[in-house]
Amino acid sequence: MTTAAKAEGLKAVDALEVAREQAYFGELILVRGGFGVFSRGLDGMAAKLKKRGLNPNVISHVREDSIVDEIIANQKKYGSKPVVLIGHSWGANSVMKIAAGLRKAKIKVDYVASFAATNPLPAASNIRKVTNYYFSGEGWGKPVRRGRGFRGNLTNVDLSERPGINHFNIDEDPTVQKQVIQNVVRFMPRKRSS
Repeated sequence: MTTAAKAEGLKAVDALEVAREQAYFGELILVRGGFGVFSRGLDGMAAKLKKRGLNPNVISHVREDSIVDEIIANQKKYGSKPVVLIGHSWGANSVMKIAAGLRKAKIKVDYVASFAATNPLPAASNIRKVTNYYFSGEGWGKPVRRGRGFRGNLTNVDLSERPGINHFNIDEDPTVQKQVIQNVVRFMPRKRSS
């Protein structure tokens, strides 16, 4: 390979890295609950978020540790960007654990939405806003408490009296999805059309 060809190759790599950096708007993570079978409403929510120019990433709750590492690496590489976490059932437990892991790295979490968390950690001090949807009557979803040093906005919404909504379909409910999406777009910048 000639020196000129190597230089062209390096320019192409540099241009790709610049494009990647410009395309990185932050983290919008949706975390599924048990066995990857449930939480299919998160797929519909992700599609709605994409239509709004956002770039959601739907993952399994078993990836909670690796996702913390990925977010830390991206924030170091690209600078401080918004972090939004949404989870259902075991995935709702995971988003609280992810936020706590990011607190240790001094990374702010802008918004957390949790649907029917079965055993959530208290809200970590690095979270700005938490909306937790739960069911006090059936026990399949618990309220989130304020953790030590938490000064953000915490709202627990008890859906026990809403007919037709339960632990297994809460993430599919259009009203709940609309509320969460409205909060997400407040915190996440959208991709610009070219």
